[in-house]
Amino acid sequence: MHLPKNFRLIKCDFSLELEREGFLPSFLGSTLRGGFGSVFKRIVCITKGADCRDCILKDKCVYSYIFESPGEDARYTYIPHPFVIEPPFFVEKPVRSFHFNLILFGNAIEYLPYFIYTFEELGNTGLGRQRIKYRIKGITSKEMSVYDGKTKVLQNPPVPITGKGIEKRVSSYKGSIERFTLKFITPTRIKQSGKFTDKLDFAILFKNLVRRVAVLSRYHCKEEWDFDITVTYDVRTTESNLFWIDIERYSSRQKARMKMGGVMGEITLGGDLTPLLPLFKLGEYTHIGKATAFGLGKYEIKLDKQGFL
Repeated sequence: MHLPKNFRLIKCDFSLELEREGFLPSFLGSTLRGGFGSVFKRIVCITKGADCRDCILKDKCVYSYIFESPGEDARYTYIPHPFVIEPPFFVEKPVRSFHFNLILFGNAIEYLPYFIYTFEELGNTGLGRQRIKYRIKGITSKEMSVYDGKTKVLQNPPVPITGKGIEKRVSSYKGSIERFTLKFITPTRIKQSGKFTDKLDFAILFKNLVRRVAVLSRYHCKEEWDFDITVTYDVRTTESNLFWIDIERYSSRQKARMKMGGVMGEITLGGDLTPLLPLFKLGEYTHIGKATAFGLGKYEIKLDKQGFL
């Protein structure tokens, strides 16, 4: 299986220092994503309108592209956000500093300065009910400095991770891959027959992962993925240790608390997995399922002998 040729992404590690020690919200992904969206719109919105759909500038607006891009057909009311926030999950002790990852896909990469400036401004507003302020100490990508929090200067632009690069990386593993385990790090919300399911298998995971990569590729990397859906794979679930966990977030748009539960744990797949390894490796970056922008649907691949890939 070949990944989309033009698929590209960057992954940046944000290092933050709080102005004082304090407890972070347990679902920090919701806090970061919600706060980021509000501050981002405040910064870039020229008309200060409430509904982007009626705005005359929506086709040229960076906020509209990142958050409100409509789909082109009935299958997608709105296209997936071109970013994923990976925060620490369920921090249960007071902290003075923390890290989170920001992953940008395709055309959104050029807007990295907007993301950095917005997270700087969010730090002046503060996080959670206590409104704990923070500052960005620095941002790195692949251990290379991207942004210095003291000088407020962008340094080295991140080097994109590409579909071709992922294929090259996994090809370094000699021999056939006949077994690997997916460890779900954050709640994963996948619908089956219109309802969120707590039972995952290869068919469900494969279908959802292919769909997510294809849509991200189409709308954000401007490439239709020439994927042969008629190909079948002899893969089975050999072990499943999944469990459901409920979390909640407050939606400022809907003025209500919303349940965002999903499955966590591990599932082991067996069979001819070698041709599928690039796709599942890419999925570590894209995440899978619903609410990926909040950090949900994160997993890691664990090979039997090599450990985590």
